[in-house]
Amino acid sequence: MEQRERSAEEADALRVLGLARRAGRVVVGSDAVRAASRQGKVAVIVVARDVGESARRRLRSALRATPTFECGTMEELGAAVGRGRVVVVAVTDSGLARRAVDGLEGYRPESPVRARA
Repeated sequence: MEQRERSAEEADALRVLGLARRAGRVVVGSDAVRAASRQGKVAVIVVARDVGESARRRLRSALRATPTFECGTMEELGAAVGRGRVVVVAVTDSGLARRAVDGLEGYRPESPVRARA
């Protein structure tokens, strides 16, 4: 597998995801993210860059309904939220969600990060 250097923006995003986890504002794992998305509780979804297509297909409805960004590997994403390998996390707080994705590829300040308390 090709090693890729993590950008400063990705490192910042992973730090904010860790902060969001400690604040109780993160949902971890495909099933939990899909359920939270269906309930309208998700502000933004972050998917590991090295996720396979089958996992993306299982997440398709949640990914369509919510702003989604890629960040880090499954190992990096898991380490950020205090777990092992993690495919996907969702941030439920809009302020933390904006901080997490600020600077990631594809993010624009006017991106529709949902306002959730």
